[in-house]
Amino acid sequence: MAGYGRCVSSALAQEHEFQISTTAVRRPADLVRCTSINTEFDVCCQSLTEDVARQMERERELQKRFADLQQQKDDISELLNQ
Repeated sequence: MAGYGRCVSSALAQEHEFQISTTAVRRPADLVRCTSINTEFDVCCQSLTEDVARQMERERELQKRFADLQQQKDDISELLNQ
């Protein structure tokens, strides 16, 4: 998440600087720079989406593992209490 924040901050800072330094996006060089900023932002968003998907999958795995361990604990407790 921190990496994403840096990417977004960087992209937004560049966009802000771009808006201050130019009054209109009319020159080809301005369009290229604007496209570059949008591309960087899109890459950051894609990266964040992939990170979230991995984290959600890991969370599901951990929840399943916890449930399995809880069941084993309950089974052992039941056997010891007989």
